[in-house]
Amino acid sequence: ETQLEVLRVVPCPFFGKLSELRLWPVTGRRQQLRKHCAIELGAAIVNEEPAMFEASAPAWALRHDGAALPPWKKRGAGRLFLQAVQIDVPRLNLNHPCDGSADAARGSKVATTTTTTTTTTTVRADVSEHFTELLQNAERCWDWQRDNCMADFPNHN
Repeated sequence: ETQLEVLRVVPCPFFGKLSELRLWPVTGRRQQLRKHCAIELGAAIVNEEPAMFEASAPAWALRHDGAALPPWKKRGAGRLFLQAVQIDVPRLNLNHPCDGSADAARGSKVATTTTTTTTTTTVRADVSEHFTELLQNAERCWDWQRDNCMADFPNHN
């Protein structure tokens, strides 16, 4: 299960629109966010590997009146446009099994300890500038195409 918030949508000459999303994996498996975007939304992450991009074709067709998925296109340096910006990690208190003290556990040779979760530690990173650059470039390219009637993008008038 993944929760989703749409932060921004801009026009894009290749795919019609680019969306900046905030995604929260509620329950998780490997590549869950990538699979949910591609297979469930029909909106593969920018620079997604070609096989995952192609897996988005059925959902894309449903959302676009049966239209075929546009061809895969590498953007920028080719890095996947996915970034973890915050993670909340349980803070563990290690208690010695005999007296419950955390200090005793550090020097103890006893193999059994108990753990309790009392609070979480939040680690946060700034959002990379390449997300903003991609969205700004898509908007500029869209405006330029529209203003100059570019034939390179025949399905995006």
